[in-house]
Order: sequence, then C-alpha cells, then structure tokens
Amino acid sequence: MLSNVLSAIAMGLLFVMMVLGAADVIGRYFFNKPIIGTMETGQVLLALIVVFGWSYTHIAKAHINVELLVSRLRPRARAVANFITNFMALVLFSLIVWQAAVTANMYHEAGRFIYTIEWPLAPFQLLVSLGALALCLVFILELVHLLLQIKSGG
Repeated sequence: MLSNVLSAIAMGLLFVMMVLGAADVIGRYFFNKPIIGTMETGQVLLALIVVFGWSYTHIAKAHINVELLVSRLRPRARAVANFITNFMALVLFSLIVWQAAVTANMYHEAGRFIYTIEWPLAPFQLLVSLGALALCLVFILELVHLLLQIKSGG
C-alpha cells in the first residue's frame, strides 16, 4: 500500500519535472526568460523519484537480478539464498534510513538550503529516509514469506 502511494507520488513528481523542464526551455528560447532554479529543482525531484520508486520496483521484481547460480538450486536452497540476500539488503537499507535521518537533522541544525531557490534541504533528506523505510518494510514482509517457505521445505 505504502509503496503504491510512493510510486504514485513519484509519477506525479516526474510529470512536474517534465512540465518544469519544458516551461524552462520555452521561456529560455522563446522569451529569453528562463525559470530560475529549474536545474536544482530537477535534481531534487529526480532524487525523490528514484527513492520513492525503490519499494514498488522491488515488489514488481524489476530490479536487476543475476540468477546464474541461484536458479540452479533446489527450491529450499534458493529460498535460503534469497533470505540471506534480503536480510543483507534490509540491514543496508536500515542503515540508509538511520543515516538519512541523522543527515536531515544535521542539515536542519545547520540551516542548510538550496541557495538558488532557498529551499531547506532537511525535509528532502527525510523523504529519502521515508523511501528507504518503505523498502525495509517490503524486505521484512518478504523475509517472513521466505522463512515460511524454508520451513515448509520449499
């Protein structure tokens, strides 16, 4: 559910980024008045699009996956290998959640912002933490499913 909401937000942000880019090009070349901060806004939006798409992409099994060895294993051994991989990914993305929140707090305390458009950086850094948290929840659900699969013998 959360991954679908974040994915829909990412699609909306992609649309906003596209319209903003087109408006900037039209303003720059036809009216000699570019939109100030288009590049910076695009960078922030692109980062959010990627982060908000993590959990949905994992659920859709659309991440790059190399199964040269794992595909030759028996179902139970394959489930064990997938469990180990997902557990390591859960640890990694849990660290991303934690460090993104720490960085957001540091940005807030330091008063850091994007100079051209004067947007504070802390909220965007917290959104990185939200995207990673959504992926962590997907990993936890998948780990439970894999554990049940291992216990049942494949």
